[in-house]
Formats: sequence, C-alpha cells, structure tokens
Amino acid sequence: MDDARRQYERDRKRRYRAELRNKRLKEQTRAEVVPEPDLESIREYERERKRQYRQNVHTDLQLLREQVLDLSQELARRCTRGITSQQKALLKDKALV
Repeated sequence: MDDARRQYERDRKRRYRAELRNKRLKEQTRAEVVPEPDLESIREYERERKRQYRQNVHTDLQLLREQVLDLSQELARRCTRGITSQQKALLKDKALV
C-alpha cells in the first residue's frame, strides 16, 4: 500500500511538471508565431479601410443620383404627357364653342 501511494504521488508530480512544461512551450510558441503588430501597419490598415469605405459611399451616392435622375425624367415625361393631352382637350373644347 505504501509503495502504491508513493508511486501515485510520483506519477502525479510527473504529470503536473509535464503539464507546466507543455503550457510554457505553448505560450513560447504562440509568442514566436504571433508577432506584435507595429503601429505603422495598423495605421496603413485603417487608412485603407477608410479609403475603401469612402469609395463605396461615393459609388452608392453615384447610383442614387442616377436613380433620382431617371425617376425625375420619368416623372417629367409623364407629367408633360398629361398636360399636353389636357391642353389638347381644352383646345378641342374651345374650338367647339
């Protein structure tokens, strides 16, 4: 029983040390693999993101302007068509009187 207990304690300590060693290795490897980002690359990324955003907004505005222009032209065409037919009817009525 005493030998079994000592063996258990030895194995437990060995597992604990192995876990600590593995944990340290993982942290060390992670620190080597993931370098600290430098400030200039972060700024460059932010600049590129803002430029892309402005370009997208500009494109969206251009599309909206085109749609508004198309709709206003269609509205003007329809209104003009309505007015001219009304004017024609008025002219016909006046001609009859």
